[in-house]
Amino acid sequence: MLIDLLNHEDLKDYNLSSLKFCTLGGSPVAPSLVRQCREVFNAEVSVGYGMTENSCATVMTWNNCPPEVSGGSIGRPLAGVETKIVDPATGSHVPQGTIGELCTSQGF
Repeated sequence: MLIDLLNHEDLKDYNLSSLKFCTLGGSPVAPSLVRQCREVFNAEVSVGYGMTENSCATVMTWNNCPPEVSGGSIGRPLAGVETKIVDPATGSHVPQGTIGELCTSQGF
């Protein structure tokens, strides 16, 4: 949606000064998109991840997060959320940097 707004031919004709915060998610986000949203909308930008089964926002990047971090991350768990990466076959934790299944909970 924000990409469509950025590319709207009449964007300059609208007053978007009330826009203070943008949330991106649903697909990988490039650092350049984070930078462009901040510059054009003069708003804070956060990248997040969630799903219907647990919450629309489970993890998010923080305010003023560098675009290189926001654009390559889904952020940190929000308050009250615990996360872990497990081997889908065994359910056991995997070492940092290892591909696995993301599990979230209000407490394991």
